[in-house]
Amino acid sequence: MLHLHWRKISCLIFLIAWVWSTPVRAQHSSTDNINYFTFSKRPYYFGLRIASIYSDFQINRSKNFIGGEYSTIKSISGSGAGASVVFNLKIGQFFDLRLLPTVSYQNRDFTFTSPGLEDHTDRIESIFLEMPVLVRYKSLPFHDKKVFVVGGVKYAYDVQSNSKLDQTRFPDVLRTSPHDFALEIGAGIQFFFPYFIFSPEIKFSQGIDNMLIYNKNLPRAKVIESILSRSISFSVHFEG
Repeated sequence: MLHLHWRKISCLIFLIAWVWSTPVRAQHSSTDNINYFTFSKRPYYFGLRIASIYSDFQINRSKNFIGGEYSTIKSISGSGAGASVVFNLKIGQFFDLRLLPTVSYQNRDFTFTSPGLEDHTDRIESIFLEMPVLVRYKSLPFHDKKVFVVGGVKYAYDVQSNSKLDQTRFPDVLRTSPHDFALEIGAGIQFFFPYFIFSPEIKFSQGIDNMLIYNKNLPRAKVIESILSRSISFSVHFEG
């Protein structure tokens, strides 16, 4: 799934959310949405997010790959997890501004294949401190439920990055930058209960900044032009 183009995925998310929200526009009386109207009076609220993350890299090969010693380069997706504190500010009836300071763990592998030789694998294990800034658009309520789409940008810093390793002592390490910038888009459903809001959500993230640290003395680094992060996360939010 991570190999789908993020633009196609974003169009699919908006289409699903629009289809789901069509019947929701019909009914939104207070008798059908008792819990929602209690929360709607609050200009802001806080919460907790727990996420399961599947991530890999988008690899763009350099001109040195052609005729080089490697026949294929693959990025193998790995699983991870994350936890966030949610800050939600209402902007009118349909929009929210959301900040989600996050700590996440992710691992991703590079596999290099050479004819007649064993495959070489580089594992990138990361602990990220992330700051997504998102805008959420919500439908009208229907029986204490809302569907929504969300999108925005994210900055992430890898506190476990191998970028600080000394190249003279560790010459065979494929190094990556600790900094990452990404675009995010997702969709989900809000369920309004008497004391909290429960929201399952699916979200896609596409990196826009090259994370490769070039090393002219490392053959594996010379055949890559750039690597971009990407991930899909399944999360639940408890807010109120």
